[in-house]
Amino acid sequence: MIDHESPRLLRALLLETDLAAARRIVDQLRRHGFLTEWRRVDRPALFAEGLASLPDIVFADRAVPGLTGLEALGLLQERAPGIPFFFVTDLVDEEEPIAALRAGADDYLFKDRLSRLGPAVDHALANRRLRDEHRRSAEALREHESQLSLILDLLPAATYTCDRDGVVTYFNRQAAELMGRSPNRNDPVDRFFNPQWFLPRDGEELPVEGCWLAKAVHDDRPQIGRELVITRPDGSRRDALAHAAPLHDAAGAVSGGVNVVVDISERLRLEEQFLRVQRLENLGMLAAGVAHDLNNILAPVLMCAPMLRERLKDGADRRLLDAVERSAERGDGLVKQILGFARGSGSETCPLQLKHLVRDIACVVTETFPKAIRLETVLAREVPPVNANATQIHQVLLNLCVNARDAMPSGGTLRLRLAAEQLDPEDPRLEPGARSGEYVQIEVIDSGVG
Repeated sequence: MIDHESPRLLRALLLETDLAAARRIVDQLRRHGFLTEWRRVDRPALFAEGLASLPDIVFADRAVPGLTGLEALGLLQERAPGIPFFFVTDLVDEEEPIAALRAGADDYLFKDRLSRLGPAVDHALANRRLRDEHRRSAEALREHESQLSLILDLLPAATYTCDRDGVVTYFNRQAAELMGRSPNRNDPVDRFFNPQWFLPRDGEELPVEGCWLAKAVHDDRPQIGRELVITRPDGSRRDALAHAAPLHDAAGAVSGGVNVVVDISERLRLEEQFLRVQRLENLGMLAAGVAHDLNNILAPVLMCAPMLRERLKDGADRRLLDAVERSAERGDGLVKQILGFARGSGSETCPLQLKHLVRDIACVVTETFPKAIRLETVLAREVPPVNANATQIHQVLLNLCVNARDAMPSGGTLRLRLAAEQLDPEDPRLEPGARSGEYVQIEVIDSGVG
């Protein structure tokens, strides 16, 4: 008999037809220090009912009416796996113990030799506790891996790991998207992160095995902040910033590597756009200086034109002077527009009657264009005013007319048309987002080659 400081509670289920044999098992457990709550059953239905209460241990004879011991073991493994199962029977066939242990029984004992029952039960219960701990640890590890995978999928960076041979062992969703692959981690990945897809942006020689991650693994040293050009399987390219580091096993040896790749294509595009904006700012400063000089040139013209008009008697000369004065005024307006652009201010708008602008353009065309170009003007009687910048509209019309003149080197017809148009919401000419209603249409049509 083994003494224990306090009895250990053990709930036992016994598949046994012989009550005396069952009591001998319980008595042997008591001698070993177990306070046993036991139930004896001798029919399949009662055995299934006993399993439903989840006992701590099961003892079974080799057979009871309607149920063999191996069948009982199979039922236990199906309904309550992990509970220790002991055969306690009389030896009939020497092959039976081997078959029972292979089937998953914890031990095979004989009814006339129960001296080692207690230690065997201790061993079986200890194994069960160990299995339960491993199971809980595995479940916790799976939960931790699931949470970590979710976190990595939310990171705005492609992350993947590989072993020493370069075979990918893990990749997050961003890595799959960056490389144009399916995010399904059940797909075989092997070497789909081909090292030759990662090339340095600065033209530097490729590192060991052609990949910064391979270099980190080879040198056992992190590779931080390498700018790469990634060529995806479909041929498209991405600019990226890569950080690679080696991974180590429990013994401290390099077992693989981890690579974190950030797609910086958009950042580089914004940097390039910022540089263009800076160039535009510099161009604006230059334009402002040119505009000031041009304003100094136009000022004498605007001052002298009224004085010359008093000295001119011929009507044709006065008309030419009027055209010069109007052109100088347009130039003065253009200078103001350039200065407004250079300062970043918006263009001033006011209600305009476009008929007057079209007539001014027609006057300039008549006075300055070759005589081989015939001008036609079609102006509607009722044209509502528009809210616009007169200098900008004048500049647009003048540019269109000059383009038309260049398209007709041998002469032709230039037509200026001004009309009011009513556009309903379904009109295909209405721009997306524009409101329906009354519009003014200006057409500049030429008969040239275009």
